[in-house]
Amino acid sequence: MIVLVCQAVIILTEDIIKSKGGSIVTKMVDGKKKEDYFDTAKRYLLSNPQEMLDMLLNYNKAAITEKQIKKLDSTVNKDPKFTLESA
Repeated sequence: MIVLVCQAVIILTEDIIKSKGGSIVTKMVDGKKKEDYFDTAKRYLLSNPQEMLDMLLNYNKAAITEKQIKKLDSTVNKDPKFTLESA
C-alpha cells in the first residue's frame, strides 16, 4: 500500500519536483523504461520529511490537472490492491 501512496503523491507533485531540478526515476523492466515512483519518493520526498509534510499540507488541490487525474486513474486506481478496505 505504501508504494501506491508514494505513486499517487509523486504523480501529484511531479511538477514541484521538476521545478526543483528533480525528475522521475526510471528503470528498465523487460527492455522498456518504467517510472519508479518509490525510488523517486525516496530521493525527493522521504529524504526530507518536514519539507514533504509542508508540501502536502500546502498542496493546491484546485490546481490538479486532467493529465494528473488520467495518470492516477491508469496507474493507482487500476491496481487491485487499491481498495477502500485496504486504506
